Amino acid sequence: MRKLFRAAFYRTENKKMIRIELVIAVLLSAFIILNGYFQTNLTNAYIYKLVARFFGYSPLMGPFIAVFAAYLWGTDYEYGTLRNKLICGHTREEVYFSNLLLTICAGLSTALIWLIVNGMLGIPLLGTASLNLSLGEMAFYIFSSLLMVVALSSVCCLLASLAENKNSATLLCLGAVAAMVIIGMLLYDRFAEPELLDGWMWSNTDPTVRWHPQNIKFIGGTFRILLEFLICLTPGGQGVILCEEGVEHLIFLPLCSAFVIFSTSLIGSRSFKKKNLK
Repeated sequence: MRKLFRAAFYRTENKKMIRIELVIAVLLSAFIILNGYFQTNLTNAYIYKLVARFFGYSPLMGPFIAVFAAYLWGTDYEYGTLRNKLICGHTREEVYFSNLLLTICAGLSTALIWLIVNGMLGIPLLGTASLNLSLGEMAFYIFSSLLMVVALSSVCCLLASLAENKNSATLLCLGAVAAMVIIGMLLYDRFAEPELLDGWMWSNTDPTVRWHPQNIKFIGGTFRILLEFLICLTPGGQGVILCEEGVEHLIFLPLCSAFVIFSTSLIGSRSFKKKNLK
C-alpha cells in the first residue's frame, strides 16, 4: 500500500490539486480574518470572535475534500488506472485504503494551513481573549475538528468510489456534503433556542421592568442530549456546531467521528471489493 500511496501522491494531477486547495485555504482564511479585524476596529459594532473564524474551516472543508476525493477516484476510473493497479498484484483493499489515506492527508493539510494562518494573523490582531476558550478546551476543539476532517474524508472516499467518473463523483460528494451541512444547520438552529427570552413589561410604577418569559421552543433534558448527538453524528453537523462554538458535550465529537471513520471505511472497502470495474 505504501507504493500505491507514493505513486498517487507524486502524480502530477493530484499534487496540482492539493496545491490549489492549499492556496485557496490560505487566501480565504487570511481574507476572513482581515475582514473581521477591519470591521471590528472601524465600526466597533461588535466584538469579533476569533474562535468562530478559527474553526470556520469546519463546514467549509466539505467542498475541499469532496472535490479532491472525486478527482482522485474519478481520474482512476476514467483512465483505467485502478485496473492497472490490480493487474500489478495489489489487492482492492490496498487500493481503497491508499486512496483514503491520500484524501485524509489532503484534507488535514488544508485544515492545518487554515489553523496556522488564523493563528499567525488572528491572535496578533485580535488577541487571545477573542478565542474565548481555555488552553485545554482549545486543544480538544482542534483535535476534534481534525478528527472530523478524517471522518469527512472517509465519507467522501466511500461515495467517490461508488461513481464511475469525475463528474458523477463530484456531484455525489458535493451533494452529500451540502445535505449534511444543511441538516446540521437546521438541527443546530433548534438546538440553539434559549431557555428564556428577553422582553419588556410596562407598568405605572416602573415603565422599564424587564422579564424573561419561557421559550416554548427550548428543548431540554434527554431530548436535548439526543439532539446534540444527532448534530454531531455527521461531519457536516460537527462543522456547524464547531463553528458556532455550541458544543455542550465535547465527548460526542471524537466518538461520533470515530464511528463514522470505522463504519464508512468498512463499508467502502467491502463495496469496492465487490465492484465491477469496467
